Amino acid sequence: MLYVVYWPSYQIPLGVDVRFEKVGHLKYELVVEPYYARYEPSNRPAVFIILPSAREVGKPPMWSIQLSAVGPTVGEVWIDDAEVRGNVVVVRLDGKFGLVLDDWLRYLGNATGVEPSIHVHIWYGDDYLGFAAVNYDPHRLAGRNVTYVVKAQVVTAERPLKTKPRNSAGYHFSSFGLDCVYEWRYNYTIIDTERDFGGKIPLFFIYNQYSYSGEVGLLLNITKAYITAGVAVGYQIGSADITFKDLMALSFDIKDNQTKIFKGGSVFPNEAYWFGVYGKLTIDRYDEWYVCRDGGGVMSASRTGNVMFKSRIHYLSKGSAGNTLVLRERFNSSRLITALELRNYYKLLGTLVAEVSTPQNLKILNLGEWVVRQFNTQCPREALVGAPFGVILRAVKGAEFVKRHPALASIPVSVKADYANIRGVEYKAIYQNVGAAFRRGYDVVEHVDIYATGVKVKISDSCQVDLPLGYVISR
Repeated sequence: MLYVVYWPSYQIPLGVDVRFEKVGHLKYELVVEPYYARYEPSNRPAVFIILPSAREVGKPPMWSIQLSAVGPTVGEVWIDDAEVRGNVVVVRLDGKFGLVLDDWLRYLGNATGVEPSIHVHIWYGDDYLGFAAVNYDPHRLAGRNVTYVVKAQVVTAERPLKTKPRNSAGYHFSSFGLDCVYEWRYNYTIIDTERDFGGKIPLFFIYNQYSYSGEVGLLLNITKAYITAGVAVGYQIGSADITFKDLMALSFDIKDNQTKIFKGGSVFPNEAYWFGVYGKLTIDRYDEWYVCRDGGGVMSASRTGNVMFKSRIHYLSKGSAGNTLVLRERFNSSRLITALELRNYYKLLGTLVAEVSTPQNLKILNLGEWVVRQFNTQCPREALVGAPFGVILRAVKGAEFVKRHPALASIPVSVKADYANIRGVEYKAIYQNVGAAFRRGYDVVEHVDIYATGVKVKISDSCQVDLPLGYVISR
C-alpha cells in the first residue's frame, strides 16, 4: 500500500522522507512524507525560519515581525535581535534565544524528546495579523554547531481594529519617516497552573451523571503530547468588556514524545474524573501597541485597542526516569459544580448510545476515534482534541469572569490526536458501560454526550472547526 501525506499547495517542503512502517505481522507500508525542518552542520549556527510570502497567503506585504520563546525558569523572552531577510527570519543561538535554549538544556538534563517552540507574530500591512509556532530540539542545538532550517505554517486573521490611533503622536511621527511598527506587549497573566492549580493541566474530563446509572469503565491512552498554543484575538475600547473576533490553534506550542497517559478505571454513578499532565501552562494577556523609534530610541508608543490572549507551556514536569508526570483525579462536589457550568459555554457535538456490555456481548465505544472522525468531517487534516481548560478558568477566575469572557473558556489548548497510531501519536478513550456487573451500578443504557468549543476555532486559513473537546458526560 502506498501512503502519501498531502501538504498545503502554498508550502513547498524542504524534502521528502521515504520509509517503510510496520502495520502488522509481516505487513509494511511505504510512507512518502514531506518534511519542513532539517538540521545541518554549520560554522554559523542559527535558526532559519522560512515564512510563506505575503503573496502566498494572499495578504499585503509584511510590516512588522515579532518573536518570542519561553523557558522553564526564565519565562518568556522577546527575541528582538533576530534578523529579517525578506520572508526568512534568522535567530542567532548566541543572542536572546540562547538564554531560552540554555534554560531548556539545564531543565531537561539528559531527558530527550521535548521540542519547545518559537512563536512568530506578523503584521501584514495595517489590516492582518499572522501567527505561527515552530518547534526545535534543544539537544540538537546544544553544541552551537548546526543550522536549523524550518518552514512555518502561518495562520492569519484580520486585525479587529484596523486604523492607527490617529490622535496619537505615533500616527504623526510615522509621516516623518520614522521607524514605526506594531508590537505585542505583555499585560498580565490570568492563569498560571503552577501558581493557581497545583501544576495540573487537564486533557480529559468525564462525568457519570446520574445515581441510577451504569458503572462506566474508561481507558484513556494518549501517547505523545503534541499541544497547541491557543490564541484569542479581540479588541477593547476603554473600560468596556473585550470583544473577541478569532480563536486559533497554533501547531505546536510543545511536542513531548515521552508523554504516555495510560490510565484506566471505573467511574461510578455520580462520579467525575479528569486526566492530564503536570506542568506550567499560562494564559497571558497582551496589548497591541503602535511604536515609533528614531535611532533605537522610542519616540512614541500608543495602544491600538487590539488585545490577544495566548497560552504557553513553560514546561511539563518530569519524573526521575525522564517520563512526563500524569494525573487521574476524582472531582469533589464543589469542583464538579463549576465544571458542569461550562456546558453553558460549550456546544454539544454529538451523543453516542452505550448499551450494557457483558463478556458474552461486548459493547465498546472508542470515543477518541469518534471525535477524530468528527474533526476530519470539518477539516481533512491531522486532528486535534481540545483540553477542557475552561474547568481551570472557571475555578480560578469565577463565574462572572467566564460570563464576561466566554470565548476564553474555549481557548484551544489542544492535543494532536490519531486513533490509528500511524506516526506514534495516539489518542484513545475506550468507554464501556458495564452496568450492574460488579453491583456498583445498574443495567441501563447510557447516553454519552461529547462536547465541542462554543466558538469556531481556526486551524488554518482554509479551515475553522467546532473543536471536539475531551469533555464527556455519561447519563
